[in-house]
Amino acid sequence: GMHTVVSSVTLSECKDHCDLAKGCVAIEYDSGDGNCELHSQAPHHGSGSGSLSCYRKILWDSDGVLHIIPAPNLGRQTWQIERYGYQYYLGNPRSRMYYASSKSFCASMGGALVWFDTTEEYSWFVSNWHANIARYYSTKPFDVWIGCTDSVKDGSFVKDIDGSKCLTFWAPGEPNNDYGGAEDYIHMRVTNFLWNDLRQTHGKYALACKRIVPGVREVV
Repeated sequence: GMHTVVSSVTLSECKDHCDLAKGCVAIEYDSGDGNCELHSQAPHHGSGSGSLSCYRKILWDSDGVLHIIPAPNLGRQTWQIERYGYQYYLGNPRSRMYYASSKSFCASMGGALVWFDTTEEYSWFVSNWHANIARYYSTKPFDVWIGCTDSVKDGSFVKDIDGSKCLTFWAPGEPNNDYGGAEDYIHMRVTNFLWNDLRQTHGKYALACKRIVPGVREVV
């Protein structure tokens, strides 16, 4: 596998080198001399490090302590799934964010929080959700933010990506716009895959991003 050494760089530069190097999934960084090692598989140091293979990138520092960096916190990520002319990224359920941070993260990847164009796409996504999270992170999924809001016009939910009408899958009794009419955002519950409206700072939820496959024109 890959084993490339870059000398005299900062930790941030080391992460950038990994992001840009094809096949790099892990870095070793020595804060003493600034050496940055790029790896195509997680390096094994000491006891128990093998159990961390569910993390795409890890940091081993010169102090002899293994520092884990969950996927959403280390540079650009990899789009994991491609279907319906879109690519999907499912974040580590252990790393949860408020709506604004989640939206910004997906935008930094060139996409938006997940939305659904058809009932078929929604059914495919939820029926594979548990299996995909188990595959990528060896854990169970957690509720995710949906890329739709009625913050512009109350009661009219539109997509973050383009402002067009959002296809919705509400839980019974939703949207109820509790909290004085301030519930303008949506999360999807992992228990039944149905949607609930809530405030953008009501809670921290997992990431699910989506974008059009680069080079593919969107079919209208």
